Amino acid sequence: MRRLTVDLATELSGRVDGEVILEKLIGANAFVVAFGEQRDWYGYHPLFREMLAHRLAVEQPAAVPGLNLRAARWFAAHGQLVEGIRHAIAAWDLDEVGRLMIAATPLMLTSDRPALVAALEPVAARAVQRPGWCQLVAAAICHFGRGDHESMRLDADEAGQFLTAAPADVREGAEIVLATGRMVYARSHHTATQVRAAAHVLQLLDRVPRSSLSSGRHFRAIATNNLAVGQVWAGDFAAAETSLLAAQAQSRELGMGLAELNARAHLALLDLLHGRLRSARQLASDAQQSLDRHGWGSEMQALPGYLTLGLIHLAQNQPDLAGNQIGRGLAASSRGIDQAGRLALGIAAVNVAVLRGDPDAQRAAAAQLRVERATAGDLPPMLADWCAAAEADAQIQAGSPAAAVQLVGPIAAERGGLSVARASVVLARARLALGEPGPALQLLEPLWQSALDYLVEAVDARVLAAVALGRLHRSTAALEAIAEAIELAEPETLIAPFVRAGSAVTEVIVQYRHVTGRQHDFTDVILRAITPHQVPEPAPPRNAVEQLTDRETLVLRYLPTLLKASEISADLYLSVNTVKTHVRAIYRKLDVTNRRDAVDRARALNLI
Repeated sequence: MRRLTVDLATELSGRVDGEVILEKLIGANAFVVAFGEQRDWYGYHPLFREMLAHRLAVEQPAAVPGLNLRAARWFAAHGQLVEGIRHAIAAWDLDEVGRLMIAATPLMLTSDRPALVAALEPVAARAVQRPGWCQLVAAAICHFGRGDHESMRLDADEAGQFLTAAPADVREGAEIVLATGRMVYARSHHTATQVRAAAHVLQLLDRVPRSSLSSGRHFRAIATNNLAVGQVWAGDFAAAETSLLAAQAQSRELGMGLAELNARAHLALLDLLHGRLRSARQLASDAQQSLDRHGWGSEMQALPGYLTLGLIHLAQNQPDLAGNQIGRGLAASSRGIDQAGRLALGIAAVNVAVLRGDPDAQRAAAAQLRVERATAGDLPPMLADWCAAAEADAQIQAGSPAAAVQLVGPIAAERGGLSVARASVVLARARLALGEPGPALQLLEPLWQSALDYLVEAVDARVLAAVALGRLHRSTAALEAIAEAIELAEPETLIAPFVRAGSAVTEVIVQYRHVTGRQHDFTDVILRAITPHQVPEPAPPRNAVEQLTDRETLVLRYLPTLLKASEISADLYLSVNTVKTHVRAIYRKLDVTNRRDAVDRARALNLI
């Protein structure tokens, strides 16, 4: 047996005498060499490993636990925590397993997750029959790895009862692991508490010196990431962006791929919400490609990418592409791994059905969203408002605008923020459906006449304002509103607001094309989306393009002032009657009847 072993050692090493290797492997000092410096060949030869284990068990059985413990510490010192955990478990030193497990927990957000879960399974399996702090923490980590967040929470709560039995040097680290588990549970089941849960983890980390928790920076990156996600859904976008940028940088530096991609995808979502569609598409596409490349497409960190890309396609009137992304996201979220992400995907599914004009799909998507919303419990206000706005949109499409008013009226009465802007747009759409253009315009004017931070809502408000103004026979103001909407929407190819308004904006868009001569390519796309296969080109309005004379143009420039005809005539060295004649000609050519409308129309035509 010894000769065979020596021959095998010599053959496998190919470098030094097998007798020397064998003696080192059997000796206590050499065990570290076997599992350390010689791992380049040892790890590839299971037969040799089994032979070594057999010889140690037969010849020095009492030495095996100690050697495994030494190997565990050697591997941990060299950054191979999963292998270290395996050896600590082989030694059945649960305190050492716990120390290494706490340090290794952030690996759950890397490609090492499966290996870590597999290594911890023997300890986790003891949690039911022989519960202890180490067994229960291991079980919580394994349940997280399998996406069973409810069991993870139960394990974490029970583990807290055993922490007094943990060694003093690992107790604070174990508490941070458990708090991190509760934070993940908040994200998957109670979004309203996510910010508070993440802030609690960060507070715990502030109390623990970095020297006593080697993975402290990793836990901080995870908590910062979750804090940022909670801030997004709470509508605190400025704070969310700051947190996401910090989390992205920390995660990249620490090699935490999933956490970095999560931050990147949520930054894309923020870009989208502000209307930066091109930037959002680039960020979200890059994140999704990375997730797919690593096989992480069903992780909670993938959901914001699906949502962002789906909403971009929706904004650009690509309902089929939007439906594909939203469908992928809903399939990935079916395990309930991210409550806010799944609800947002459900909202997007309603919006896709509305854009398609599919009544059956609208009813089905709205019904599913109501079910999800009813089981979600308390939500951050912004997310709850979005659910109400989506259902109100579906009610309008279903022919029940009065029901929509009941849903979003209280939200629109509030002040500021994306939720209020979105609710005001939906409420205005409902008022127009009820034949109330005046109240609709009152709702839209604050959004239309101010610099709005959210592009989609800004364009929606101007498009609907154009519809309302048209119904109130204020054609000049309607033209001005649609011109602003087109100029805002074109750089990001934002088409959906015009398509949702339908034929009600066709005539004023065509008028815009005739009057300004701008954005023909973009408005072609809009008009074909509203009326496929045909771009209507009705005759231009009477006198809309009749040229003003040089003197008429000169007089026109005085009309925005408060000067009277006599004062204008004195300034231009003309008679009062000549000025009045020019003014009447201006009114006729601009198709208006008074000075104020003449100024509005001239500005819309870029004449002044």
